[in-house]
Amino acid sequence: MDYVRVFVHMTPMFACDAERYLSPPADPWCGHSFRYIPSLLLSRIPDHSSFTTMLLEHIVYSAAFALMAGMVYRHFTGRDPSWIIIACAWAPDIDEFLYPVARRLLGISLTVNSHPLRHGDLHTFGALIVFAVLCALFLRLSPFNVRLRDGLLFGGLGYGVHLACDALVYNPAYAIFWPLSSMNPGLGLFHYSRDLFGLADSQVLAAGILLLVCAIIIRTAITGTDWIEASIPWHRPPPGND
Repeated sequence: MDYVRVFVHMTPMFACDAERYLSPPADPWCGHSFRYIPSLLLSRIPDHSSFTTMLLEHIVYSAAFALMAGMVYRHFTGRDPSWIIIACAWAPDIDEFLYPVARRLLGISLTVNSHPLRHGDLHTFGALIVFAVLCALFLRLSPFNVRLRDGLLFGGLGYGVHLACDALVYNPAYAIFWPLSSMNPGLGLFHYSRDLFGLADSQVLAAGILLLVCAIIIRTAITGTDWIEASIPWHRPPPGND
C-alpha cells in the first residue's frame, strides 16, 4: 500500500525558536516526517491543477439528481435525506483548499507520491468510500441525527454525482475508479470555460438547469408538492413511516 508522507515546515520565526530552545537531537517537528497515513483516498493521477473546476454546475446537477433519488428513497422508507447530496456537491474539490490552508495556517505540507497534494487527488472511488463513512458518522450527531445508513448512502451519492459530472465534462478526467483502475475516463462533452461571470460555463449550466427543471416537473407530477417540505434537513417523517 502506498503511504502519504506528511511534512511539517515551521515558519522562520518558529524555526528560530526551535533552534534556540531545543537541544540536540533536532526537533522532530522541524522538516522531518512525523506520520504516515494510508493513502486509500489518494491516487497516482496526472496533475489536474490547470483544470478550470466547475462551481455552480455541481450544485445544479446535484439538486437534479437529489430530487429523483429522494423520491425513490422516500417511496420505500418514508424518509428523504436527499439534501445530503446537495450538501456534498463540492466535497471532492476540497483538495483545492486543503493544501494551501494546511500550508499557510498550520505550517503543514502534505506530500503524495513525492508531490504536494493537488487537485484531483481526492477524485477517486477510494476517497468516496472514506468520505461516505466520515459523512455518515458526522451526520449522526445533533442536530442532524441522520440514520447511519442514510448518511452513508446519500453522502456517497453526493460525492459520486460530482465525479460523474466531471467525467461527463472533461476528457481526460480523473482516476475515479482508483484503486481498482488508474485510468482517467472522461467523455469531454463540453469545452469547459467559466464564461458566465467567472462562476460557470454557460452551456454546462444550461444543461444542468434543464435537467433540474425536468426533475422538478417529474417529481411534482408523481408525488405532488409535499416533497418540498420532505426534502428540508429539519423535516421529520410522521410516525409510522419510519
